[in-house]
Amino acid sequence: MKKIILLFTFCLLLYSSYSQDRYVLTIDGMTTTSGTGFDGVINGAKNINGQGSGFKIKSLNNTISLSSIYNPSDGVAASVESLNKGIAPTEATDVLGIAHDFGGIVMRNMKSSNISAMILDGVPNRGSQAIKEIIRKDSDGKYRVQKIFADMKKLTGAGDCADCNIETRLNDFLEHIQAAEKGYKDILPDSKFVNAGNPTVPYAIMWGNISKNSLSSMVSSFASPVDVNTNFYGKCITEQINTKIAKKEREKNRLIISSVFTIFTDVVNLLTPVKVTNEVKDKDGNITTAFSITGVSIDKVTTLVKDIVTSIQQSKDLSEELKNLLKCELYMQTMSGLWEYLVSQNQFITLKYEWTVDLFNCLEDCNNLSDDPPSKSMCMAECNQLYANQTTTVTAYALRPNDGLLTDYEQQLDGAAKTYELKEVNHYQEQNWFQGPVQAAFVDLFNGGAGVAFKIPK
Repeated sequence: MKKIILLFTFCLLLYSSYSQDRYVLTIDGMTTTSGTGFDGVINGAKNINGQGSGFKIKSLNNTISLSSIYNPSDGVAASVESLNKGIAPTEATDVLGIAHDFGGIVMRNMKSSNISAMILDGVPNRGSQAIKEIIRKDSDGKYRVQKIFADMKKLTGAGDCADCNIETRLNDFLEHIQAAEKGYKDILPDSKFVNAGNPTVPYAIMWGNISKNSLSSMVSSFASPVDVNTNFYGKCITEQINTKIAKKEREKNRLIISSVFTIFTDVVNLLTPVKVTNEVKDKDGNITTAFSITGVSIDKVTTLVKDIVTSIQQSKDLSEELKNLLKCELYMQTMSGLWEYLVSQNQFITLKYEWTVDLFNCLEDCNNLSDDPPSKSMCMAECNQLYANQTTTVTAYALRPNDGLLTDYEQQLDGAAKTYELKEVNHYQEQNWFQGPVQAAFVDLFNGGAGVAFKIPK
């Protein structure tokens, strides 16, 4: 009987140890690049969709009064020191750390024995090229990115586009980041804090990937972080054009309208380099020549925009109101393409394929060269000799997937227990429990999907 009582007592203690609340420490990034904070995640996880008791979480943030000791604008070193001091006296052990953006770099550098595992959600684990560009100044001391966008607005003749107000919101977003320049310097690619080494405890990665309209999606979420799936700035001008443009005007100006709405893709393509890396070989395998096609510059984008603006201006079928709306759309689409490049910079995805020189084009030139049959024959023979069956390896580049601020490469980190892609989730939305991919990732982690280190009892 005594053995049965002891066994029962042991089982009860074991059960209670696994069923008690687990401490969780959540660290937000800068207010300008973090959304609603992790309160929604904690509250949602405690009571998932109002069903059952949910996960048993105890917030360490309340115990240490995190809001009073953590000021990210002071930089990583000061934040690490404050948090380490705040946690050390507590009795909290086996703490699960969850961090977003700048907060993830702080958590990686804490080296606290209290933290047994960490979830890095939308963290610039390899630094941020976009932040580097946003806080970059020209020799005159002015921020370069604002000058680029201002020049593009002037080039498009977009006016104030007041009904949609994206320019004001974009500038607000950029200025908020620039105001915290001191702290953001700690998350640039060459920062010692970014390059401090991988965490020594198990860690999981969550990375956002907004596949299109990343700029307007980001600006919309910046203006209204609590909205889940909004992209009102991306739709604003488009909807006005579709509402106000007449069928006759659309038909007569099909090419102009199409060029406006596809310029995003054109800008991305113009800013993405292509290189022919290997020697050209003839049909016998002999090297005939070597050449390279390098990436084109923003000058090509400028020329393209000018041509479209001229087409809009010269159209006799478009009303002045629609001309102004099309210029606003052109401005937004062009900025979105430039933003994609600003975020990705030189972090290209490399694609290689075999390219066959088009013999048809050469023969077509021969046909147009002369009416003299001997000349045509000589030309065609030369085409066949120079171009037939010649191939070379082409290296093409594509901009990387990103969350509107950080690329997939910047957010990920080798050695993670598990990596979760948050599809169609921008940087601000990565802390929003009501984003389906975000909730699914946290539920899987808390259920032990990436290992017991991340498990939270129910």
